[in-house]
Amino acid sequence: MAGKGRTRGKGARKEPQRAPVAGSRLPGGGFDLITPGEHLCCFYRGKKEEYSITIPFFLAGLRNNEKCIYILDDNTREEVIQEFKTHEPKIEGYLRSKQLELLSSDETYLREGYFDPEKMVELLKQNEERALGEGYRGLRASGQMSWALRKSPGVERLVEYESRLNRFFPGSKTSAICLYDESKFEPKILHDIILVHPKIIIKGLVCKNHRYVPPDDFMAISQGKISRRIYERIRDDIYDREMAEIEHKKAEEALRESEERFRMLVETMNEGLCVLDEKGNITYVNERFCKMMGYSREELIGRRMIDFVDSEYVKVFEENFSREKKGEHRSYELVRIRKDGQKIHTITSAAPIFDPDGHFKGAFAVVTDITELKKWSRRCGRARRSTARWWSTPPIPSTCSTGS
Repeated sequence: MAGKGRTRGKGARKEPQRAPVAGSRLPGGGFDLITPGEHLCCFYRGKKEEYSITIPFFLAGLRNNEKCIYILDDNTREEVIQEFKTHEPKIEGYLRSKQLELLSSDETYLREGYFDPEKMVELLKQNEERALGEGYRGLRASGQMSWALRKSPGVERLVEYESRLNRFFPGSKTSAICLYDESKFEPKILHDIILVHPKIIIKGLVCKNHRYVPPDDFMAISQGKISRRIYERIRDDIYDREMAEIEHKKAEEALRESEERFRMLVETMNEGLCVLDEKGNITYVNERFCKMMGYSREELIGRRMIDFVDSEYVKVFEENFSREKKGEHRSYELVRIRKDGQKIHTITSAAPIFDPDGHFKGAFAVVTDITELKKWSRRCGRARRSTARWWSTPPIPSTCSTGS
């Protein structure tokens, strides 16, 4: 990899902080899940897909104060720099400080004129030690592996090299992505490459590799030496996976049963139930709420709840929803408007919903129709007032006279 690096002393110019790059996470989990000590390979087709992996991978490392080494074979230094600039206009600063280095396969894998797995692993160790000595948190590396398609001596040891790396990475401060353009390599090579990488990036998705073979086992198998330990590991792996699948199916069935019980409870309850997102849009309603409002479920989902609130109660709704965002459980009276235009009086008991990070995601509410109770209350009020007037009216004097 690199020659002698430039030590970052006290007088070294400090590079400005970089703004996070949008979309710097892989769809399958992202670069916060690619940690020091991990060895991945990436199968891709074309430069666009390659850059969608490598550029965010390195920019995440640069922001984390890691040394980054990108080994090129198919791509030129100029086009890679230009691609970096579309995401980080000040990439030249990282290149000048040599926090980011762009090297060729001839400077690294084939620098002796041939490929030697042991020397390459040793070179990787030296670059990690140099990076840590210069004050970096670790090392990130990624290399285009198309150099192995040449007729150079030693390239037939490519898979052996990849397997040997699995002794180096665990416990190290280095993470690496080996880049394979699957349109150029024979299926046999790609198959073996799968076996020697604990994780694989396929179509942008970081996948845990269940077909991974540890280095000692792989070397023994490649030499035709199948020990009892290797047999037992393979046997136990098959058994463990089958048991895990059985347990997974049991858990899924239990979850389905639990969800069905909950669904029946929600759909048959006497009160209306609705769920809102963080903007107050309706995401779920039960059948009782639909009947209460006179709308179908399809007519309600996606609409703003405030659209169904009487204009005199809009501020009441807004104030209570705002307080739910702060974590309060609220219970309040609200007049809603049915599809036929009638007003219904309701009691809304609402509770906020937060995600594991504490971000407000919406609220769910139990809605009770108290329209008839309101009518009955008004009738009782009128009856009480009428009775009170009757008792407060003075009795009429009797005008009956007796006979002479």
